[in-house]
Amino acid sequence: MPVEVIGEAGTPGASREWIDAEPARDQASEVCGEPPPEMELEVQWQEHDLGEYPAIILIWEDAMRGAPWEYIEK
Repeated sequence: MPVEVIGEAGTPGASREWIDAEPARDQASEVCGEPPPEMELEVQWQEHDLGEYPAIILIWEDAMRGAPWEYIEK
């Protein structure tokens, strides 16, 4: 399943529960517009040497379908 990171999500110091419940996807949709058909925005936790951080990702099912770079670059 292809995934592209759009950007970071959340407020520094916020609890994981709050960040998972935060409307980060809605904020990304306001900036970038709705994701292309058959694609979704999600909050995913990324590993880092200093711990985890939340990122907004674009995810889709069809591995043969290329990444929508115009949307991602917004």
